Amino acid sequence: MMTKEGLISCIEPIVRQAPQILYGSAFPNRQQRMGIYDESWGIHVYQGASDFFLGSGEALNGVDGLDLDFEAEWAIILDTVPRGVTASEADQYIKMLTACNDFTYRKLACLDKVNGFGFVQSKPLTSFFGRGINPQKHLKLWNKGRPLAELEIRLNGILFCMITTSDMLFGFSELVAHCARTRVLPCGTIITSGSVSTRGQQPCSESCIAEKIKKGASDARFLVSGDEVSMEFFEVGGEREPKSSLFGKLLNRVTYL
Repeated sequence: MMTKEGLISCIEPIVRQAPQILYGSAFPNRQQRMGIYDESWGIHVYQGASDFFLGSGEALNGVDGLDLDFEAEWAIILDTVPRGVTASEADQYIKMLTACNDFTYRKLACLDKVNGFGFVQSKPLTSFFGRGINPQKHLKLWNKGRPLAELEIRLNGILFCMITTSDMLFGFSELVAHCARTRVLPCGTIITSGSVSTRGQQPCSESCIAEKIKKGASDARFLVSGDEVSMEFFEVGGEREPKSSLFGKLLNRVTYL
């Protein structure tokens, strides 16, 4: 259902399947925090599995012993995008802004990188929020393709991360143009921003477990059976204004085979 404010509500998750999902890397400062960033890098995108997505409140039945981690990401859903579209033309094909949790097995991610063909084994199911926003109805939030909000992540109810998404280097318009350079993108294609991160080093600024471990946190560990991960995006407002949740809360419990 579409409201006059541009908020779209539907049965969770907002998508179960898609013609394709393209995971971007629009926050390269995350690689910088991990010590693997190269300033010469441009836009990076890989094609992931889009056969099935989890929703908020659904458990991820994972594989134990592979260092399971979480990554909060912006996501857009597209209309049919013609081949060769430019960044200045791309916004008209972006029909929805939402977000997701791109679970990752860290032990396998490095192996997937080495083979040079993208992530396959290291990616279990991605979990999507149950709501989306029409970007053209929220131009301040949309911020010319670099959505601006506050991200809160909690692990077992305890605050893990609280950051803004202001350090997005590449905008979604650029990501769409990159992906459509040589081919049409079918209606329903999803493009994500990659893991939201920040250049800052304040407390609770690490947006995934791997970052916290890299920083040397003594209590950091990867997800174990029974852990619950919650994510929520809030509109950026004044200090005295109540926070407004953009998509509701994404909550996934982890279980192992």
